[in-house]
Amino acid sequence: MSHAEAVKAALTFCEHCDREWNDGTAGALDPKIDTVEAVCRAYLENLRAEKGPHAGYDATQKLKMTVYGKEIGRIRRRELAPIHIQRWRNRLVTPQRQRQSANRIYRALVAALNWGYRLGYFETDRPWTSVGPFPVSDGQRDGYLSDIQRSSLIVACDANKTPEDLEKDPHLRYCTPDLGNLLRGYFYTGTRPGELAKVRVEALNRREKSLTVTSAKNKMGEARPRVFYLYESAAFAFFEKMAADKPPGAHLMTKSDGSGLMYDNTGRPRYRDWGRGIKAAIRRANQTLTEDERISEDIVAYSVRHDVITDLLSEDGIDQGSVEKITGTSGEMIRRHYYKVVEERLKKKLVKRRSLGNTEVES
Repeated sequence: MSHAEAVKAALTFCEHCDREWNDGTAGALDPKIDTVEAVCRAYLENLRAEKGPHAGYDATQKLKMTVYGKEIGRIRRRELAPIHIQRWRNRLVTPQRQRQSANRIYRALVAALNWGYRLGYFETDRPWTSVGPFPVSDGQRDGYLSDIQRSSLIVACDANKTPEDLEKDPHLRYCTPDLGNLLRGYFYTGTRPGELAKVRVEALNRREKSLTVTSAKNKMGEARPRVFYLYESAAFAFFEKMAADKPPGAHLMTKSDGSGLMYDNTGRPRYRDWGRGIKAAIRRANQTLTEDERISEDIVAYSVRHDVITDLLSEDGIDQGSVEKITGTSGEMIRRHYYKVVEERLKKKLVKRRSLGNTEVES
């Protein structure tokens, strides 16, 4: 570093200290928010104040697991550097966690850091913007389930479990016919896991053969209803069966005892139970599937949504705009994750195109 560069760096540092001192004495900054973990906690607290007590649940779980009590969490905010972010991001990848999953955790931390930057807790956003998420070359979603694999998962859920089975695999107690019905509902509609669990009986319109689903998956956390048409006869029959003998205000998807699929104390969907049940269903299904049909243990409830969107865009031939409307996804997400599906469908359509009918232009 030259003398001029050293002077410039020193002046920048002093200016930053002056701003922090002024903001601190004026009450603009909370002196307790002095580490990366403290910023994350303050960000989530503010998120819950703005959007409700259950907002940011997934982000909270991700940050608890990878930031709280860890080296990255103990770094003082003014000392945070790109190398800290890069080391933390790289360590997120494990044999059990792929880069795509690591990127989702990375984005949860970045959301907290951006909030801190906007409020003045960071002088610059360079520590994380200069690193970025992992560059995943293939935007297409992995883990597409074949018809055989889908049926095997549901059969595994519906099957009786003996005490011996439960002793060998305790998580089979979550692999129930109730979970099988939930999976059926996902395959019929492609909803996000929590959305279907929250649907009420009154959302099923028998005359229009439609199901109204409410999503809060947007930047403002607003409740946005959308309609999925149940013109597939099996889908309509399934949801009619789920609604039988239930009052309009009751949950459409319930356990066999009539109770809902959410925790009573928080009203949050039972994501953990479903996750354990699906993993157990995969293990049980793989016992009967051939080697080339075995299901990856990376499959989760959300994977079904990707399967359905892929089906709608490819095999079912539904236009992209309609898929966005009925599934509540965005054009950006389709471009990012399903561009190969859309591209292949376009190629097939172009092969069949006849610009001048059956006539040929003669030279």
